[in-house]
Amino acid sequence: MTLFAAGSGGPLDASTLGISLWVLVTFGLLFLLLYKTVWPKLLSALDEREDAIRKALEDADHNRAEAAKLLDEHKQVMEKAKEEARALLEEERVSGEKLRHDIVAKAKDEANQIVAKAKEEIDFERQKAVEALRREAVEMSLAAAGTVLGRAIDDSDHRRLAEEAVADLGKLKA
Repeated sequence: MTLFAAGSGGPLDASTLGISLWVLVTFGLLFLLLYKTVWPKLLSALDEREDAIRKALEDADHNRAEAAKLLDEHKQVMEKAKEEARALLEEERVSGEKLRHDIVAKAKDEANQIVAKAKEEIDFERQKAVEALRREAVEMSLAAAGTVLGRAIDDSDHRRLAEEAVADLGKLKA
């Protein structure tokens, strides 16, 4: 209120107008000074920050695209590895089946060979037994003939009787 009292009493008196003018001039000069010195640095800092943010966004987009590409490559590599593993397992399964088949076939062949050899041995032993029975029969026949004839049989008689007995046995067998 003292401002009103110092001058003519109105709000636009000369001293108030002078102060207002000096405030405006000081503000203008300060604005000009700030506009010429600080404003370019401030705009430059804002532009740099904007560029840095833009570059960071571009890098993030690039990194995201690169990560997606690497993820796709990784998925392809994993799928290829799975396919190779499946193929290897299938190959090993087929190989195992073939090996099992070969082992079974070999075992059957060996069993057949053992059976054939056993049959041969049985036939051989049977023939030996038949031969032994023939000899026994010949000896018994000779002993019986000697007893019936009442005399001892010499080697030539013995041989002739043995041959006849063997021939008779061969006829019975056939």
